[in-house]
Amino acid sequence: MQKIYRLTGNIPSKKNSRIITRTGLSIPGKAYMEWHDKAIEEVKLQGLVEFKKPVLIQGDFYFGDNVRRDLDNRIQSILDMFTDIGIIQDDRWQCVPEIRITGQLDRRNPHAIIKIEEL
Repeated sequence: MQKIYRLTGNIPSKKNSRIITRTGLSIPGKAYMEWHDKAIEEVKLQGLVEFKKPVLIQGDFYFGDNVRRDLDNRIQSILDMFTDIGIIQDDRWQCVPEIRITGQLDRRNPHAIIKIEEL
């Protein structure tokens, strides 16, 4: 089984958007949470597929500018979102033993193509 999702815009880093509250609690920032909610809606419109077996995730990121970004933080944002909505059971290595990610520049159309393939 395989499914391909397309997410529009630059994918934010959950790790780098965290806010520390007065009590010391670390929570995702507002911009990340807005992206998260929008991404869930985009994914739902493309059809939710739940993977019960281990999967390969291929993430191709097309950035709208040449700003320095870490690809591993971007794929982590997507894995967390996929876990939150039940597409994958968890993002631990037993559920996602293989991840491939690429990054490219596309100034006119920043987006990500994420392919999930059951192993």
